[in-house]
Amino acid sequence: MEWFHVIGLCGILIIYSEAKKPSSPRQSPSYLILAPRVLRPGVPTSLSVTVLTQSPVRVTTEIVNGDTSVVSAESIFQGGSTGLQVLPPIPESGTHYSSPYKLVVKGYVSDSLVFTNTSFLHFNPKNSSTFIQTDKSVYRPGQAVKIRTVSILPDGKPCKKKVDIVIKDPRRNMIRRWLTLDGFLGVVSREFQLSENPPLGVWTIEASVDEVVSEKKFTVDYYVLPRFEVLFKAPTVFYYEDNVTGTVLTQ
Repeated sequence: MEWFHVIGLCGILIIYSEAKKPSSPRQSPSYLILAPRVLRPGVPTSLSVTVLTQSPVRVTTEIVNGDTSVVSAESIFQGGSTGLQVLPPIPESGTHYSSPYKLVVKGYVSDSLVFTNTSFLHFNPKNSSTFIQTDKSVYRPGQAVKIRTVSILPDGKPCKKKVDIVIKDPRRNMIRRWLTLDGFLGVVSREFQLSENPPLGVWTIEASVDEVVSEKKFTVDYYVLPRFEVLFKAPTVFYYEDNVTGTVLTQ
């Protein structure tokens, strides 16, 4: 059996094993495995396996929730190579948050177990991201607020799930709500008309998909657009095909 080490770095589990001999307390690693530290439902889990020995290794991996094996995979990696092992996605239904998720990795040469490791994973129920856009950041009373939400999956593909949109005033009172909105390729557009005397201050737009809430702020206030003057200084007379040069000044 070889010694196994786990290092957490930037949300990635770096797992490596090394042979240990009496004459040398630490040798070069024999196997290197990289796995994500965060687990999300509906998203495949990919492991990078590097075999630094000459013998092929059979790697079995499973994700365990409590005492239940949720998903598993088995692959054979040739000696001196790096490969990818992909586990099926965790089902979105039937997930249990009370029990921790564990990643169990084992390696075999023929029928002999050469390494094994168990690491805890952080389970994040968020399986999509929603971005909220408005046509501007500051509005005057009586103007229309144009809203667009864009929902995507972790792999960058559109999330076609239904979206709830809520608008709240500066006192956190709910002013407008749209429920179970269908979009096109993950995009939902709506428009909210401000009254002539709305509460001034910072308003909030909330968009939720599968109870995961995203927020966007905008300001309602009386304001006057800044005035400026543009002057273009050029020769008073110029002819066809002449090169014209001038100076632009703004105040």
